[in-house]
Order: sequence, then structure tokens, then C-alpha cells
Amino acid sequence: MKNNKGLIIGIIGLIIVMIGGTYAYYRWNSTSNINVSVKISGNTVTFVGGSNVTGTLTPVDSKEEGIKKDITVKASEAGSTMSLYMELLVL
Repeated sequence: MKNNKGLIIGIIGLIIVMIGGTYAYYRWNSTSNINVSVKISGNTVTFVGGSNVTGTLTPVDSKEEGIKKDITVKASEAGSTMSLYMELLVL
């Protein structure tokens, strides 16, 4: 009887965790605008495929599955710096 009780509690716990994880995945969103900007001083920047980054923003297991944009930066002066900034307009 004790083995069955532990098994039943384990199965119920697993079901609750699965339901909670599924609900969290579908309810995930950002409550504030996340901003990413580009400040360039003494550099040349090339955006592959245009400057827009478009795609569906969802949680993923690895960075390879996420939204990606290739950006090439070439320094034209010694000691130049770059900050990256992106504004999410629609979630």
C-alpha cells in the first residue's frame, strides 16, 4: 500500500509540474519594453540582410534556435567602442 501511495503522489506531482511548465511557456511575455541601441564611434557597421530584425519572440532551449541577426563591425580608429541597443516594438 505504501508503494502505491508513493507512486500516486509522484504521478500527481509530475502532472502538476507539467501543467505548470506548459502554462508558463504559453503565458511568457515581457511587461516592459526591452531596448537595445547601437552607439557607434569610429566604426563601420554592416547589417547582413538589412537593418530590421524580425521574428517571433518565444522562449527557446538554446541560442541557436532564437532570433539571429549578423552584424559586422570594423574599427576605423584605435580605441573605438560600440554599444548595441535594440527596441522591441511589438510583442
